[in-house]
Amino acid sequence: MIAVAKAALLLLLLILFYLFIRLMLLSLISRQSIRGRLSYQRNRKYLQRLAAGFPLLRRIHGHVKILNVSVGKSGGTQAFFVWTAMLSLSGIILGTLFFDGFRGVVSVALMLGGLPYLFLRIRLFNLQMQTRLELLPALEVFYHSYVLSENKNIRSVLKDSLKGNRLRYPMKPIMEQLYRNLMIGKEYEDGLHIFEVALGSLWGGYFSGILRVGLEEGVDVSENLRELIEDMRRAQRTDQIDRNRLLEIRMANFTPIVFLSVFMLINFKLNFQQAYHYYVVDATGREMLLDAFVLIFVSFLVGIYLSVRRI
Repeated sequence: MIAVAKAALLLLLLILFYLFIRLMLLSLISRQSIRGRLSYQRNRKYLQRLAAGFPLLRRIHGHVKILNVSVGKSGGTQAFFVWTAMLSLSGIILGTLFFDGFRGVVSVALMLGGLPYLFLRIRLFNLQMQTRLELLPALEVFYHSYVLSENKNIRSVLKDSLKGNRLRYPMKPIMEQLYRNLMIGKEYEDGLHIFEVALGSLWGGYFSGILRVGLEEGVDVSENLRELIEDMRRAQRTDQIDRNRLLEIRMANFTPIVFLSVFMLINFKLNFQQAYHYYVVDATGREMLLDAFVLIFVSFLVGIYLSVRRI
């Protein structure tokens, strides 16, 4: 296990050295890469070329990229994988130093390596929760612009809806992102998929489906939009109940770590020397803390899964 820790430390140092050299070169040549919210590029980066030869890696890369673009971090995919690799290697080193056995090393490496994905999912979930409150007003603005439009063109209606301050955060940047997706010549399916992920709700899926029909067939979808708005107004009471349940799930996610912190604080307060010996020095105490953190990490994952299903 010591050899594994040394190899992980060496790889971590190589990654840090690479990042340092890269930042130095970028500062020397003053290269500025202007990427907007929608820089959804294909087959340019090393990770994309590498993923092209491995189907599973390609699916993971595409999934992470969609999540990053949905939260407004279009250039964060490479940083995501770099952070995942660095934290995983750090987990291997810490697991080797503090725990005996293969299980401790793997558990710490998986937990630290999964933190970037966990934080990304939490950020997307927070965005989706905010859009649940602002989707109906944004849809009403879009519907009014669509009814007043002469040619019933989805792209033109989106442009008209974005004028002024009629759309509020976070729906305005999401609608702006959708408009840019549809206007830069890329396939509209990609833009609609990013739009659906950013909204993350059943109503957002219906709205995206209506937009898809309007873009594909060019037919008048004003009646579909009107029916969707009426259905959303009738379901506002149910949506409030669902939001309360989501809040309960999030509170339950943080309950274990709060209780663990209070429990350890009381133990250290009563007898610092004994608590330090048991939780830090003794291998049994460290194993108990490892099991507790593993269960807390799993509870966060389950909470996110249940939240996504309820949205």
